[in-house]
Amino acid sequence: MKGAFTGAQSDRPGAFEAADGGMLFLDEVHRLSAEGQEKLFTWLDRGEIYRVGDTAQGHPVSVRLVFATTEEIHSTFLTTFLRRIPIQVNLPDLQHRSRQEKEALILLFFWTEAKKLSATLILKPRLLQILNQYVYRGNVGELKNVVKYAVATAWAKKPGQETVTVSLHDLPDAMLSALPSLNEPLADDTPVSISPDTNLTWLLRARDEMQGMIHDTQCHVLALYELVRSGKEGWETVQKRMGDEIETLFDRLIFTGDDNVHSQRLLLITSQVREEFYRLEKRFNMQLNGNCIYALSHYLIHRTALAPSRLNSEQIRQLDAFLAQKYPLLYSFCLQILETLGQKLDLEPRRIDMLLLALWLHKQGANNQKQVTHAVILAHGYATASSIANVANRLLKNTIFESFDMPLDVTPEAIAQQVMRYLEEHPLASGLMILVDMGSLKAIHRHFDRALSTPVTIINNVSTSMALYVGERILQGHFIEEIARDIARDVPVEYQLYWPKSNKPRAILTTCATGIGVATNLCALLSASIPQALEIDVVACDYAMLASNKTQEPVFMRYDVLAIVGTLDPHIASVPWISLDSLISGEGNHYLMRLFGSLTTPEQVAEINNLLLKNFSLRRVIESVTILDTSKVINHVEQFLLRYEHLAGVTVSNERKVALYVHISCLIERLIRHAGITAYSGQQCPEQELNRLREAFSVIESNYSVKIPTAELGYIHNILTFETELIEQDQQF
Repeated sequence: MKGAFTGAQSDRPGAFEAADGGMLFLDEVHRLSAEGQEKLFTWLDRGEIYRVGDTAQGHPVSVRLVFATTEEIHSTFLTTFLRRIPIQVNLPDLQHRSRQEKEALILLFFWTEAKKLSATLILKPRLLQILNQYVYRGNVGELKNVVKYAVATAWAKKPGQETVTVSLHDLPDAMLSALPSLNEPLADDTPVSISPDTNLTWLLRARDEMQGMIHDTQCHVLALYELVRSGKEGWETVQKRMGDEIETLFDRLIFTGDDNVHSQRLLLITSQVREEFYRLEKRFNMQLNGNCIYALSHYLIHRTALAPSRLNSEQIRQLDAFLAQKYPLLYSFCLQILETLGQKLDLEPRRIDMLLLALWLHKQGANNQKQVTHAVILAHGYATASSIANVANRLLKNTIFESFDMPLDVTPEAIAQQVMRYLEEHPLASGLMILVDMGSLKAIHRHFDRALSTPVTIINNVSTSMALYVGERILQGHFIEEIARDIARDVPVEYQLYWPKSNKPRAILTTCATGIGVATNLCALLSASIPQALEIDVVACDYAMLASNKTQEPVFMRYDVLAIVGTLDPHIASVPWISLDSLISGEGNHYLMRLFGSLTTPEQVAEINNLLLKNFSLRRVIESVTILDTSKVINHVEQFLLRYEHLAGVTVSNERKVALYVHISCLIERLIRHAGITAYSGQQCPEQELNRLREAFSVIESNYSVKIPTAELGYIHNILTFETELIEQDQQF
């Protein structure tokens, strides 16, 4: 105020009044004495200031204060002062910032100089490497001055040029004398061009290796889908290449990324991803391992820095629609998990992120309805079990193992409860193998709170090599007891086998001579026809194992088997057999009705009969076992039957025709996918009959451009000559 001190000739606004309605920045605020800090309390508490020389009247001002200091705040400032500062941010010095952030600052300063000179700057790769690695005692200010010096030196060599090349020789002498060895290879040996019109956002993304990898993978996936749309390649082939591309990306994000820079954010994202995965796994009946959690977490943390992409929105829309139709369950799972994570973590996931996640999870077996997790790995540590399971599943090219990572202080009771929950959520007719890392975990069965409903084998001293051995034996179809016995013979381990003792649940088995795939689809149709109130499970089983092992198959240890439904009779004397063709024709329904009649009310029996008629129509069954055009398939199989009847001079019975419609529908899809059956162990087929079948099948070969193996003809011959046993069935019921 005027007269407040010598020389105060008039009223003048101070710093607070000048910043009224805006922001006041106080640099080197540690220079404020304790008295000076206390003078700020009035404004900090009441939003008022007192002008110099005026202690009677306070003046309200609206100002945001920002302080900066290079000192340790707790030893420099009053505690009462610090309490009044709501937000305190610690900015690390340049040496402790990420390579990406330092490079962003370097390019920003060069871009500023390019605008001042109205010239294009060509930056040599070694120059950028040195600027990024140098330790700046003067922090960002020193870096900015070094860039100015280098540009000025380069420009002075050829003033007035539209293009100026800046190299390491333009750096200050003091910096050059302190350079380390120049033997380190360059990550990128391409010079960088910066002009006044350069878009820094796009330049930085192109320079960032991780961001570039993500963008390139997104582009490659869309380009691969174009091959499918144009008809140049099939979906199965392209899908595998997509999965490999995405898996390579995730591997590099995990193993080459700088986790230390993002450590706290990574922990936050990982915990939320894990929580969402566990919440949605049961709801969507997905089987995912710990590696999926870490892979998605790393992708999201790098993805947050990715600038808006120039990807083809129409290609994204078309791939999105395709995956939504092809894998509706997996698509819904990925959509929901990314939407929830976006809300929780303040992210903005884009549609392309969801598509990459869906394709990768499909490669991991999450959408493979035929897959069943046959084994579980239990190990102490943050990701020990997950790592072993991930390596084994990838080398085996099958999702065999589920993993449980256990804290070091977890109790056997807690582990037992988790295993029991797993058994409830994943019914395993063939039993469960549990591989554990310590002998103490072998005793977890003592803490099971109820009787086991499936055979369980527990083996200790788990390792990656053991997991590979177990996985291979499981894929070969060996029993869990046989696998455990063979391991114990070759490796110093201990194992225990536990069988269900009583109160076995009731079940109907489904089977197919040509593989578990059709059996699984029949299982779904039959399950949809039986009310849950009956508490009858429907279990898909391998035909060869049933026919070979009869009632010694583990499924009989777990279940009270009421009947078997399928394409070929495994000839188990004590269990009624109902052929699929009899269900489709309606003849076999009354056998099931008699079975259910003793278990439920007449009203429910009538409901089951209606559902069977609906779900087991020929068209519905074929639609459930193949992705091909149902109408065309039925027409082509009809042509095959007419041709065969003409060549053989016979009339194929209706029940045989029904069985062949279903069987050949699956056969055509197998051949298109190059997955035809090449081994056949049934009754021998005469050469003349093989020739007739091959000639009749030529109509299908020409329509689908496939070649039928002799083994597949053997199965068709088996269906044509197989004797049904409906009378014996009736007696069994």
